[in-house]
Amino acid sequence: MFAVTVVSPPSNPTIGGAFREIAEAVHHALLALGHDSVLTDRLDLDDRRTIVFGANHLLHYGLQLPKNPIFYNLEQLGDDSPWMATPEFVNLFRRYPNWDYSQTNIDYLASRGLPRPTHVPIGYVPELTRITPVPVDIDVLFYGMLSARRYAILKDLHDRGLRIKWLTGALGASRDAWIARSKIVLNMHYWDAKIFEIARVSYLLANKRAVVSERGDDPALEHELESGVAFADYDDLVDRCVELLADERARCELAEQGYQLFSARDQVAIVERALAESLDGPARETTAPDAPSIDVPFDGEDQDQQLPNSDLLRHKSEQERDQLLAEIERDPTDPRAVFFLAETYFQLEDFIASRRWYARRIALGGDEEEIYWAMYRLAAAMQALGEPWPDVEDAYLAASIFRPTRAEALHAIAVRYRFQQHYRSAYLFAQRAAAIPFPEEDLFIPADIAQVYTWRAIDEQAVCASWIGRHVEAFTLGRRLLARADLPDSARQRIAANRDFAVPAMLDAATPYPDAPVQTLTANAGHGAVTVTLIAGPDRDIVEQTLYSFLNCCLDSSRIGRFLVLDTGLSTEDRAHLRKRYGFLTLIRDRSGGGPGAQLAQLHAQIKGRFWLHLGQGWRFFAPENYLTRLTAVLDADPRVFQVGINLNDAAALTGTSAAEEAIHRAADTGRYVLTNVMARGPAMYDTARLGRALRVKNTDLDPATGPRTASLDEVLCIAGPRP
Repeated sequence: MFAVTVVSPPSNPTIGGAFREIAEAVHHALLALGHDSVLTDRLDLDDRRTIVFGANHLLHYGLQLPKNPIFYNLEQLGDDSPWMATPEFVNLFRRYPNWDYSQTNIDYLASRGLPRPTHVPIGYVPELTRITPVPVDIDVLFYGMLSARRYAILKDLHDRGLRIKWLTGALGASRDAWIARSKIVLNMHYWDAKIFEIARVSYLLANKRAVVSERGDDPALEHELESGVAFADYDDLVDRCVELLADERARCELAEQGYQLFSARDQVAIVERALAESLDGPARETTAPDAPSIDVPFDGEDQDQQLPNSDLLRHKSEQERDQLLAEIERDPTDPRAVFFLAETYFQLEDFIASRRWYARRIALGGDEEEIYWAMYRLAAAMQALGEPWPDVEDAYLAASIFRPTRAEALHAIAVRYRFQQHYRSAYLFAQRAAAIPFPEEDLFIPADIAQVYTWRAIDEQAVCASWIGRHVEAFTLGRRLLARADLPDSARQRIAANRDFAVPAMLDAATPYPDAPVQTLTANAGHGAVTVTLIAGPDRDIVEQTLYSFLNCCLDSSRIGRFLVLDTGLSTEDRAHLRKRYGFLTLIRDRSGGGPGAQLAQLHAQIKGRFWLHLGQGWRFFAPENYLTRLTAVLDADPRVFQVGINLNDAAALTGTSAAEEAIHRAADTGRYVLTNVMARGPAMYDTARLGRALRVKNTDLDPATGPRTASLDEVLCIAGPRP
């Protein structure tokens, strides 16, 4: 039995995302070989042989080594690799079975006197061919860390009028969407080892993408893929991209040939050979000793989530600093070298030097985007150095005025004012930042800065809106953020709690008599496709609280055809009042003689159509939403689902939680929802035909893969009883 594990530290869960597709290929290969394999991020499955991707991160975050590991290295190894300067990482090669994707890496390790890992090349499984083609509107896509040499190529392409997209930190579906839109995906080296980045390129070839790649020091593998990847020396990369962009037929032929070559690399056969060598070869350690630990502070959410850890890249940054200083000594007016020298000093947290070199880059003039970035970073360096806030704010404002299409300077001011508890000023700056769209035409937008446009500025606006009493706005913005697929899970729970803080104000907003919905439903009774039911007990006020709040919040109430109220103890006077005030209601007497289950059965017998929304008794809604559209869309999206609860985990009160993105399902009009195995007791919609089948098989078919399922929206949108 095997566990294919991608190291995902709790404080930085996206760190192993770059290994995911290779891990998937190994997992599917093991399954094809008849092995019991699970793809996971767990390290404690002691009854399984654990194939670990990202052992370097496992050590860096001080995680416990698994009991019976095989470490699969996908890092480029060389004298400039920060990992080879980490003794704990080097010791893994001495003490445990190791796989390595690169023969060049294996030879390098041998030259260091270390055991040779098993060579396990990266191969193909059909499950990796999954990016759906779409119309292409990006000329060249590059994803990865940006360095001066990489930026120079992208900038040259950009200055030729091509549409260039640089991604950092984009993984999974988000990255795949950009790949699908791109005519060419560019691969360039970062490390001096210059080993062909097959770990990155393999997924592109599996999905028939045209790849242009810089040549390196891996001639055997490059020769093997020569007809399926457009290799070029560094100085020829721009011309090679331009040439292919002008020839659609050549691009398509390149992509097809790349797929044919890579798909011939059978991952199943590769893994089978690797297992034979690893499991039959000489054993080293069979159980892990106490794991070595490197103490890494982690202050603040999402810090460096999309980038490798800055302390481990310090040696590389120092090398780049020295190289850039040498270039500037040869040509003091080289704006690109000055620009990246300032950036390198900033990454090294030498803010005095970075401030000086950013000022030099501004004085050199030229490219407006580079000047803006230098102005913004100069302000950030001033802030890091503790210079007087009025001077820092003026520097940020100067950057914003210079390039008003950029939002990060305004966002930085908003954050500072919030820390100072000047919430109204913070709100105004955050609001301005949130209104600026993503600058699609700009090139230099690192991952943390891209988040300003996707969610951070809106988050700042929502927090500040709450502090100044704009609770409805804070609630609405919070819900918008939580609906995003690219919101980091580490920020999700905080934002969910902030959203719930505004609920009392939302309950107040839902209390007026719903005059317009009542008139519409009364006039159009019988025309909608959804039947809504409600339990009415002896307290008429509680019944009306539910009616008021639901009708004020249900933005698509026109889809209601019948509205049934099961009378479980109303007085004659109260029944008359409800009939007069709500002409669309049909009241029926409770003749079930039992509890909630019997009452539901009596109501079920009254439902003639497919969709039945049961509101239960005593619930108060507070969130405006197209409830009927969302709930029916979930039922349409999954034929196994017979019930959709309105509240996540069938909550009866506010929970301040939101499901992790990996647990979420989506389809047209559904929003975020989760599948569950427990029937909701709170407000929920049923597919009546499926409900009948579910009741018939509930004691015989409980298999979640084939049997009836329940679901819930990923929100808490109503509460039971009085306000919180």
